[in-house]
This record gives sequence, C-alpha cells and structure tokens, in this order.
Amino acid sequence: MKKRGFTLIELIVVIAIIGVLAAILVPAMLGFVKKAKITAANTMAKEAVEAVNSILSDDNSFSSVTTGDYCLNTNVGTDLSTVKDDENVPMTNYLRDYLDNVSALNVAIYIKDGAAVAAASKNGRYYGTYPMVLTNKNYDKKMTGYTMSDALDLAKAEAGVTDNNENAGG
Repeated sequence: MKKRGFTLIELIVVIAIIGVLAAILVPAMLGFVKKAKITAANTMAKEAVEAVNSILSDDNSFSSVTTGDYCLNTNVGTDLSTVKDDENVPMTNYLRDYLDNVSALNVAIYIKDGAAVAAASKNGRYYGTYPMVLTNKNYDKKMTGYTMSDALDLAKAEAGVTDNNENAGG
C-alpha cells in the first residue's frame, strides 16, 4: 500500500490562501482596535466629567472652582498641566482624596460656573472627548498631530462654551 501525503503544490496553495485571508483581516482588525481605543478614551472623559460634577455638587469646598482648564494627571504633556485655579492649587490636589481611580487617568477637564462641561482624555496615542466629538471616521482628520489641549478645545466647542476668563488655558 502506497502512502499518500500532500504535494508541494497543495501546500503552496494552502499557504497562499492563508496569506490572502491574513492580508484581508489584519487591516480590518486594526480598525476595530483603533475604534475600541477611541471609544475607551471617550468613556474615560465622560466618566471624569460625571465624577467631577458629582464632587462639585456634593462638596461645598469646591465652590471656589469656577472657570478654567484643569488636569487630573500632570503628565498630559501640554501646558494644561501648569494651569492653576484661582487659589493657585492644581485641580489634581482638589480631587486627589476623591478620585483615586480617576486621577490616574490622562484627563483634562474644562469647568465653567462650577460644573465640568467638557473633557479630553488620552488612551495611548488615541484621544477621546466629552461631549463625544471624536469617532473613528473623523479621528484622523481632526486629531493627527493634535494634543490634549486641542482635543479639549474640540469638546468645549461641542459643548458650546467659550473662554471668558484669563484663567482658562489651552
């Protein structure tokens, strides 16, 4: 009885088919990964806004926080990390006791009249905003070469707020 195995041609055909499938699937999967990172960054920004608003409404000691850009992480790599509130204390110091989990995030917040109205967050090299103005479709057009400050400006524009205070940075 003669043993029959795969011929070299059959193996090459199978490898070629696998290569074509990989060439089709890898770019599609990268798109899903990018979309997931943008969505995660948008979610981080929204959660930060909700947490800050909860604190601002529950704690009277935050009444002096009126208008300006604040960072929940001083490693954002933009001038937002040096922006101070009216008492020259970084917003991070205000929130440290309240937001242990959120303060580790790479998030910048815009506060107007004692309420957080916009935020920008960074997930790796991907930015997210709240209100959510960044999607996978418009990300490359808007965010290529941008910074946290630029992302926050987009969110502020979407929220319909303007800087009317010399204290607001960005």
